[in-house]
Amino acid sequence: MLVKHICRIFPVAVAAMCLYVTVCAAGEQKAALDDLYFSDENVQLTAKEMNALAIAKSWQQGDVMAENPVIGQDGSIEYLFGAEQPNIVCAVMQITDIELERGESVTSVNLGDSVRWQVQPAVSGGDVTHILVRPKQVGLETSMVVTTDRRTYHIRLSSDRTQYMPRVKFFYIEDAISKWRAIQTTAAAKREIATIPETNEYLGDLDFGYTVSGRASWKPVRVYNDGIKTILEMPDTFQQKDAPTLLVEILS
Repeated sequence: MLVKHICRIFPVAVAAMCLYVTVCAAGEQKAALDDLYFSDENVQLTAKEMNALAIAKSWQQGDVMAENPVIGQDGSIEYLFGAEQPNIVCAVMQITDIELERGESVTSVNLGDSVRWQVQPAVSGGDVTHILVRPKQVGLETSMVVTTDRRTYHIRLSSDRTQYMPRVKFFYIEDAISKWRAIQTTAAAKREIATIPETNEYLGDLDFGYTVSGRASWKPVRVYNDGIKTILEMPDTFQQKDAPTLLVEILS
């Protein structure tokens, strides 16, 4: 009767007390599980191993080639692949969509904590692979390694109560390099086509704004200039001994 009376008068206080007891019990249970499955004794690391860990930590935090994520055209968060280990924030009751490069196929997905995280594949447009991530609890941290037929993604996942990243993408520096090389190759091919083999002159630098009139057998078949000199292209029947005197008339 006393308990019922207290609950009737102080329902909020009782609820808070029950929540406190529940949290404490959960914390004690977690500590018990940690003590049961994990040892407190760590291995002694050598100086070389400590240096390697410092390099890994620097890469994880983006200290080496730090690049801030940028916003994509569709509102997605885009990371430069390979610059750092991206930390993707997820939330319970929400799904984070990690979109890979078009045409890229996933070969395996490995999670450090595969019990409290759900990962599912999806495909859009026939050739765009998505990795859908959803945590089961708040305050989780784990790593995820995704291997594809093109590259390997090392991703860090963390879970929040309400804050999360709905869409995540990557942009790739090798794509920019390959596109630039393609542009250079195309430009070189076009220049080669537009270059006179005999004189190695590029037509794009030449001015053909001339007209030739007359009936002489030695009449030039074409006249042009390269900005420095004027070239008269003579017919094949032209003989050097028949060369006339060239006069230039300057019109005012």
